[in-house]
Amino acid sequence: MLDYGIAVFLHVLIAVYWLGADVAGYYISQFMTDRQQPRAIRLFAARVMLHLDMFPRTCLPLTLVSGIWLAQQLGLIDLPFPNTMLALLWLAALGWIALIWAVHRDGKSPHGQFLSKIDWTIRLLLIVAIVILVALSVLGTGPIAAAWFLQVKLLIFAAIVALGLVIRVQLKPLGPLLGQVANDAASERDEQSLQSLLKQVKVVVWVIWALLWLAVWLGLNKTLASGIG
Repeated sequence: MLDYGIAVFLHVLIAVYWLGADVAGYYISQFMTDRQQPRAIRLFAARVMLHLDMFPRTCLPLTLVSGIWLAQQLGLIDLPFPNTMLALLWLAALGWIALIWAVHRDGKSPHGQFLSKIDWTIRLLLIVAIVILVALSVLGTGPIAAAWFLQVKLLIFAAIVALGLVIRVQLKPLGPLLGQVANDAASERDEQSLQSLLKQVKVVVWVIWALLWLAVWLGLNKTLASGIG
């Protein structure tokens, strides 16, 4: 019972931190594109936004492993050697988080680019693995064949990971554009491109928020319906 309570608390807390940091980054990004603001404020807003983005990136692996732990507590998934398996999953999640922070630290260096490719590959493999697992479950096989609720939440998670990759692609021009702003060399076209870029990213962010809200709502209703607590 204690493990269940901790699992619920941790899973919800991670979602709160994820959404809270995302909302803060969303608000601060407006200063980055506001041409009425001093250049120093705009660049500071960009740095803060990038740092705040590390909260959702850190929460991503934690959401998955805490969700698996909670699903195991609810009896939605029967893990072989559950204690050992969960320990390995937590170690994998912490290793992934270390990689994410290393990518953030090393930035555009060759080493950072190499680590970024590894992180990108992990995300793609995770998406593929989830899709295959859910497909097998729909066909009546696999460890979550009888847990439609878990199938839906895993698909939501995979969609969020995929949308995160979309945002990465969208943000590729951000560095050069901010470089123009930093050098006080941004043209009218550069400023318009920067504003257009952030507008495109915000649409994807809204979709991610909607998926997160749906996942939280499903989780809370499943928890309440379970009668455990």
